[in-house]
Amino acid sequence: MSRETNATRLETAFYVAEVELGVTRLLDPEDVDVENPDEKSIMTYVAQFLHRYPEGAQGKVRMRLIIAFLHVVHLPPVAA
Repeated sequence: MSRETNATRLETAFYVAEVELGVTRLLDPEDVDVENPDEKSIMTYVAQFLHRYPEGAQGKVRMRLIIAFLHVVHLPPVAA
């Protein structure tokens, strides 16, 4: 997947998040594949992962999913 375009990686990430993980798609590749994507839009989208996979037994899985998603879209994780 690393040889794919940014748009293709983003499309794949959004598709997998929606179809496989149940996270509603709020963004399109064109919203993110820009020099300065809207941080609030990204955080709103990522927050859906947190709501979908709350703390507890799934806490570690949730963080892995979020980190994997951010890696796919090439966005650095935001420090808490």
